[in-house]
Amino acid sequence: MNRALRPFLLALVCAIPAWSLARTKGAAPPTLPQPSAASSVGFSSTARLVEHYQKHGREFGSIRTFFKPNDGEAYFRRQARRSPQS
Repeated sequence: MNRALRPFLLALVCAIPAWSLARTKGAAPPTLPQPSAASSVGFSSTARLVEHYQKHGREFGSIRTFFKPNDGEAYFRRQARRSPQS
């Protein structure tokens, strides 16, 4: 997969559930699986994640991109069919 495309696809995959959650009033933040290894990325505790979600949860429904391929949706379908590259 093209490295430049990964952030866009990740945002797209995250935007759909986030949009759904943002529409639900008073919804609890999503539960996350515990990481199997130590990581320096993320929140220092579950409480910090919940606090962040309560403050910014509604904003996740407004993720947008300004990338407009010449052949439109066909570009994204073609990228989805490509095999991952290491």
